Amino acid sequence: MPTDCISYQNSGYFSSLMNDYLDQKSNLHSLYHRFPKLENFEDQIIEKQKNYDNHNRSVLVSALQKQYLNIEASVLTK
Repeated sequence: MPTDCISYQNSGYFSSLMNDYLDQKSNLHSLYHRFPKLENFEDQIIEKQKNYDNHNRSVLVSALQKQYLNIEASVLTK
């Protein structure tokens, strides 16, 4: 590890729960399905595509548009 790099765990800014999550401690595995690391992304994307059809997406889009209705947001955000 480079000497100019401090890990999240050693930074002192994160709770023990977050540090345990980052260390992928087995006692937290029941709280999430797949840890967000590169080799898990493909399976996660496929699972989400199967479980979230266009109807669910349109409900989400509608809810987000309502939330942003009275907020000044950038074009990219909208």
